[in-house]
Amino acid sequence: MPSTLTSTPQGVADENIDLPPRRDVLQAMLGGTGRGGVPVRSVFVQLKEPNEHDSRHGRLSQFTTDARALDAYLLIHALASSKAPHAASYPALVWAHAAGLDRDATLKSARQRWSKAVAKLSKLNLIEASRDGRQSVYTLLHESGSGEPYTRPKNLTEGGWVTIPYAYWLEGYDEQLSLPEKLMLLVSLDQKQRFELPTARTQEWYGIPETTASRGFRGLMKREILEATKRTTIDLQNGKSLMRTVNVYTTAGIWTRENRKRGMTVARKKVPRGTKVKEATA
Repeated sequence: MPSTLTSTPQGVADENIDLPPRRDVLQAMLGGTGRGGVPVRSVFVQLKEPNEHDSRHGRLSQFTTDARALDAYLLIHALASSKAPHAASYPALVWAHAAGLDRDATLKSARQRWSKAVAKLSKLNLIEASRDGRQSVYTLLHESGSGEPYTRPKNLTEGGWVTIPYAYWLEGYDEQLSLPEKLMLLVSLDQKQRFELPTARTQEWYGIPETTASRGFRGLMKREILEATKRTTIDLQNGKSLMRTVNVYTTAGIWTRENRKRGMTVARKKVPRGTKVKEATA
């Protein structure tokens, strides 16, 4: 029988720990939130207004070379954002295994990788990290990185949000997608269902280099997460033909706006009449 994650002594040698499959651990963790996806405010991707540096780059721009920290943030957000006090608490081993950091490393190294990732999140004012005995506790802060407390987004007056379905973890997208694909997936999910986004502007608008954006878009289309059609338009800056061709992207499959919205609601199991059930919290 595999040992439980919550009872494994830190001093036990890594090779003696037989962990449950990562997907089962993720299912247990995410299943406790009572929903099918996580809403992340759009200001994480792009600020509503320019900051003091006249930039609209969101905190996403700080992860263009750090996939582990981005994965750590999205996982913590998925688990902590569902209800007040917007904190999630598990042993460090659980976090490291759930994040998949032990795929190609010892558990000791995986825990060190996790610690490094969350240290960056704390520095960016996206979380507050603390401890409760053997538990590593992470409390969400506002997605803008302002350091203000996190509150659940409730309406579009707050600037909107990006909805990430739990399939991102449970179907292994977090393992399969490259960092450029993850970055452009988040940018794409923050757009309308059909959108144009010239890669020549991603550095200016999002702090994502053009070459990174191009690789990300190509990968997402290859994986059939995005579909693209060509549109020709007038371009008065083109001294040769006065025309240019642009991609018009749409999200596909589980990633469409409609499917992601529908997936946020978790179907409750039917119970016989007269059975008392504890009301679930979202």
